[in-house]
Amino acid sequence: MANETEWHQLKLNVMQAKNLTHGQLRIEKNLTKKVIDMHQLGYDLDFQKSSSGLLCTQTGSSFNWNELTVQEIEHFFKPGRDLRMYSVETVIGTRGIFISNAKFPVIKRKNTLG
Repeated sequence: MANETEWHQLKLNVMQAKNLTHGQLRIEKNLTKKVIDMHQLGYDLDFQKSSSGLLCTQTGSSFNWNELTVQEIEHFFKPGRDLRMYSVETVIGTRGIFISNAKFPVIKRKNTLG
């Protein structure tokens, strides 16, 4: 049985869902599906912007822009909601996704193996 805090959170979630428009719900559904698809393709880590590049939220590893290959793979747009999903590959071979409301240039790291 749910405690009072869980019931309060559930009530907030329902209230927030009621405030979403049909377009926003479609974006959330499409975004969720794309995240699942990317995870199945091996892009299973999550990245967020740091001061000098991207930070892997699961491992805490930070990568400078020159250590990354970043490509936009999906653009979700509705008025008031503009998200872009990027594939990320690091110099050590880890792969994941980065979701942002900002547009980033495609970044391809230089092959340092010669």
